[in-house]
Amino acid sequence: MAPCPHRPPELLGRPFTTAQARAAGLTREQLRGPAWRRLGPGVYAPADLPQGPTTELWAASLRLPGEAVFAGRTAAYLHGLEPDGPSPIEVIVPPSARVSARAGLTVWRAELDPEDIQLKGGLRATAVDRTLLDVGLPSSLLRSLVMADIALRKGLVGRSDLHEWAARHQGLKGVSTLRRVAELADSGAASPLETELRLIIVQGGLPRPLTQATLRSRDGRFLGRPDLYFPDHGVAVEFDGQAHRYALHADNQRQNLLIGAGIALFRFTGLDVRGNPQAIVGQLREALRKNHSPAVRWSQAAA
Repeated sequence: MAPCPHRPPELLGRPFTTAQARAAGLTREQLRGPAWRRLGPGVYAPADLPQGPTTELWAASLRLPGEAVFAGRTAAYLHGLEPDGPSPIEVIVPPSARVSARAGLTVWRAELDPEDIQLKGGLRATAVDRTLLDVGLPSSLLRSLVMADIALRKGLVGRSDLHEWAARHQGLKGVSTLRRVAELADSGAASPLETELRLIIVQGGLPRPLTQATLRSRDGRFLGRPDLYFPDHGVAVEFDGQAHRYALHADNQRQNLLIGAGIALFRFTGLDVRGNPQAIVGQLREALRKNHSPAVRWSQAAA
C-alpha cells in the first residue's frame, strides 16, 4: 500500500503558493503528487478542494499585491448580490501598484478609503455601497439597482446609507447614478426582472408603485399582496416568473379576489419586460388615467 501523502494542515481548505508549501515542508516533487492540484503559476490547492468561483478568487488573490481589493461584479458575488462567479475577475489596486491586466483579470486603479474595504470570507472586497457604485459604471442604472434591491432585502445596506455615501463622495465618477439608485431601491423586489419592470414603469413617466403592499377589503379580509400597486388608482401589477406555473391555482384565486374588489390587475412576463416595455407603460398609463377607486385598504412594510 502506498504511503499516505504528507498534507500539512495549514495548506488545507484554500489555495496556497509554492513559497507557503516550502514553508510547510513540501517539495516541488510532492506538489506534483495526487494530493495537490495546480491552479496557475506558483499556485496550488488540495486535490479535494471544491472547484468554483471562491476557489478561483482565492487563487487570484495569491497572484495579486496585498493591497488589491476585489471590486465590481466580483465584490458583488462575494456580498451575495451576484449569483454567478464573475468573469473576468475585477480588482482595484492603488495607482502605484505594479500589476496589470491579464487573462481573466480586469484591474482598476483608484485610492480607496479604509471604510470602503471589507473582508468577505477572508477576501478583501469593496463595501456594498462602493460595489454598487462600481457595478453601475459606466451608466448601468439597471444593474446597480438590481443589486441594490437585493442588498436592501438582505439588510446589507439601507437607502439612507447609500445617500450618505454618495454625499461624502461628490464628484466621484458614477455617484450621480448611485444617487438615483438610492432613490429607486426597494427591498420588496423579489427578482431582478421585477426590478426591471419597476424601472420601466418609473422611466416611462408613471408614478412609482408600491412593492408587496398588503391589500384588504374594508372588513379586513385579506385580498392579496401584488408585486406592484398604485394605491391612488387601484391598479395592481403581477410579474409572472417561472414560479408562476407551479402556483397557478393559488395565483388565480388571489387574482379573482383582487378583481372582485375592483382592482385593475395586469400580469406581465419576462417576454413583456424584455420584448415590449413600451406596451407595458402604455397599458398602465391608460389604466391609471381611468383612476379606479376600489374599496380596499392597503399597508406596506418599510421599503
